Amino acid sequence: MGMFSWCCAHSTESIPGAMGKLSHVVAFLPDGRKIEGILDRYGRLHHTDEGEEDCDVLSIYGKLVIPGFTHRDNLSLSDIDKINEAIKLVKLKYVTEDMTFESLHPSEHCPFQGFDYPHEGAWELPYEEAVAMMYPHLRMG
Repeated sequence: MGMFSWCCAHSTESIPGAMGKLSHVVAFLPDGRKIEGILDRYGRLHHTDEGEEDCDVLSIYGKLVIPGFTHRDNLSLSDIDKINEAIKLVKLKYVTEDMTFESLHPSEHCPFQGFDYPHEGAWELPYEEAVAMMYPHLRMG
């Protein structure tokens, strides 16, 4: 299955997936829907949206951006790229009424994988600061 985690599309902060840290998020979908739920470290968005039976983030977005999508295990690299460009997750505390799928940047992958934080509060660092901390030999920009 693997571990999946993303950064907030609004703040670029990590969305924690660690046990004991519930991450309330809203998934902004290309079809205009918004799904609120709790994201876990395995890429599942636990929600109660009756219009969406799936909880796997890659599958939720895959069905909307990949024609003929059946399952995330049958994806080409270009399909994965298309899905990654569509994933827009926002921490609930940052969601505003005027946010739309179109107004947000895609959620980057979390450099901490949603749980491997070097110190308390590291999940609140903006994406570029988090990458610089985890990979000091890389230069962003």
